[in-house]
Amino acid sequence: MPFLMGDRSRRKFSSLRVGLLGYQIKPVLGYREVQGNSHRWSFGRRCINMTSQIPDIVRFNGKEYDLAGYDGGGLFDPLDYIVNTRPASTACWRGFQVSYEVMNDKFIVDELKINSTSSPPPINDILPRKVEVPSMFTHVYENLDFIVDFTGKLVIGREFIQSMYVHMGFHGADCYKDAHQFTVEHGIIVSHVNISEQMAHRRKEGRSCKPKSPFVEEGGDGDVENWVRKRFSRRIDES
Repeated sequence: MPFLMGDRSRRKFSSLRVGLLGYQIKPVLGYREVQGNSHRWSFGRRCINMTSQIPDIVRFNGKEYDLAGYDGGGLFDPLDYIVNTRPASTACWRGFQVSYEVMNDKFIVDELKINSTSSPPPINDILPRKVEVPSMFTHVYENLDFIVDFTGKLVIGREFIQSMYVHMGFHGADCYKDAHQFTVEHGIIVSHVNISEQMAHRRKEGRSCKPKSPFVEEGGDGDVENWVRKRFSRRIDES
């Protein structure tokens, strides 16, 4: 049964142990409390608010898409440049957001926003700009403009379908009306397919890329830990 605005309920779970970017949640017994669109996972006296995560951005053909999933290696990671981040909010546990661009058949890093307590080092000789206006991010690297040495597949989406929204992790490609898939070799786009109809067919059949709920009565398998892991994964085989 879907949760309606104003509906308040608790769902019990047990033996949950979830690792999110190094943060361990280890309750023995807890519950999920839902009021409207707000979810709170409570563990005895402790509670952690979980929300959907801010996706990376991909600019393609003059439009802005969300990075909905990938399968491969070499995707940009700030840690490769010794840029340490911390959670920016419950909507950004990893503490950063990357903006990419598909230009002239190349997959390029354009901008990086981070939340950091230290002075971040340069990336390719570019120092970040400190954000003065209150924001979840403290620094922004602009005009990075270098090819990502990524090899594999990428899926992107825009025109998010609100009825597909889940208040946990990242959303898969089936949550968007306009979806595309790229095959990339060392940052060079070798093929591009519009998968919008494929995702529409998947929605029609009720085959969501990611489970909407861990609870059996809501179509899940009852495994909360596995559900959280899948919701936070951005791999295509789970998105």
